[in-house]
Amino acid sequence: MLSLLTGRRIGDTFKLRWCDLYEANGRKKKHLMIKEEKTGKESYALIPDAAWKEIEAYISCADATPSENYYQNQVFPGTSNRKDAAYRVALKKAADLAGLDYNIGPHSTRKTFGYYAVQLNPDDPSVIYYLQDFFGHSDQETTMRYIGLRQEGTDKLSEDVGGLITRALNGEEVNFESSMFYTIKSKDFRELLAKA
Repeated sequence: MLSLLTGRRIGDTFKLRWCDLYEANGRKKKHLMIKEEKTGKESYALIPDAAWKEIEAYISCADATPSENYYQNQVFPGTSNRKDAAYRVALKKAADLAGLDYNIGPHSTRKTFGYYAVQLNPDDPSVIYYLQDFFGHSDQETTMRYIGLRQEGTDKLSEDVGGLITRALNGEEVNFESSMFYTIKSKDFRELLAKA
């Protein structure tokens, strides 16, 4: 859940120490600053209130003491050797139990973070720019592909064209008054298909 709420890679989340979340005086940090395992770059992300609620629930459930050893202990002990395989298996099992029939993996929470950010801000074109920077991608195209927007867009186009063709085959007149290209008129398209 912490990976989803902060948009961080699961490997970076596994490596968190309590000092990444708390100041030495016990005060909660507002931002998470980590050196990304994959890129080696410094990463800076807000720790939202929803993440703090999950952290507090985890502390209670795991009977953890963040201040122990001057906040130097791992938040998730036993995960320092990147237990991605175990995480992948647990995530797959949870997806199966939830009846999800699509591929879910370690990057799913990070991708979901980005996808939700775009869906929550549909009229803000700068969201993709911010996500590109946040994810450390070299261009916006990579970000859009990463979070599934490119596939979603091409799927919608295919559905739209399929719907148009179905309407034309069912005898509906479909016109594109403002088209600057010559296209097959729907009645001609029906006849063309009938002859093919």
